[in-house]
Amino acid sequence: MATTKRLFCDCETSGLNAEKHALLQLSGVVEIDGRVVEEFDLRAAPVEGDTYSAQALEVNNLTVEMIQEFPPASESYQAFCAILEKHVNKFERTDKMMFVAYNAQFDAGFTRAWFKKLGDNYFGSWFFTPPMDVMVLAAHHLELERHKLSNFKLATVAEHLGIQIETDNLHDALYDVKLCCEVFLRLSGKGA
Repeated sequence: MATTKRLFCDCETSGLNAEKHALLQLSGVVEIDGRVVEEFDLRAAPVEGDTYSAQALEVNNLTVEMIQEFPPASESYQAFCAILEKHVNKFERTDKMMFVAYNAQFDAGFTRAWFKKLGDNYFGSWFFTPPMDVMVLAAHHLELERHKLSNFKLATVAEHLGIQIETDNLHDALYDVKLCCEVFLRLSGKGA
């Protein structure tokens, strides 16, 4: 029987363009066969050449001075790869994780671009494609109720599903990824 390996992931960034903006916070929950085995929360200073949007920093309650004090991106990248190595043999093409996120193309795209900026073209050695998008699962599950929601942001969907939201913690990647996990569990019928 195959083992299911999922990395629930959330990124906070300095803008919306993965090629020119920085990945500033990468948080995740590693789940193996439905059991959480690890959580992590990494901050990373911008890679040389990355830019930022003042609006993105404001949303994340960050300043330029704060992000310059984050650990170097290369250190955070190495820490992330060390976590992945505990659970995946990147040289075995059948041993990978599902990358799971709310709006997964955004988070997977930023993480893949971050790898490339740091000289690693092998993001796909760790993860199956395509990423699993909890927002798409929610859209399917809530199709007949979609008109009742003011938007389709993670917090709005979570609240609609009866999950209590801590609004002060929104846009913190670790909080958001845990919220994404709860939404996923509700949608899969395994949550409260």
